[in-house]
Amino acid sequence: MPAEEEKWLVWGVEEILRIVQDSQTKSDVGMLDESRMVLAELELPGWVTTTDLGAPLEALGAFYARSGNLE
Repeated sequence: MPAEEEKWLVWGVEEILRIVQDSQTKSDVGMLDESRMVLAELELPGWVTTTDLGAPLEALGAFYARSGNLE
């Protein structure tokens, strides 16, 4: 079910972005402006890596590539 897979992948990306954005409102580290974040400069807990943050984005991109939706 591609629609179901897309729904969950989009949810994962939205959650990662929400968490990162919430953490940045407490600390301005990693922010270039209000709409752009630099993952490498985030103050992450020791148990979270930038790979953890990028994995949902990569999975959603792979899904769209498989679906032929490259935009």
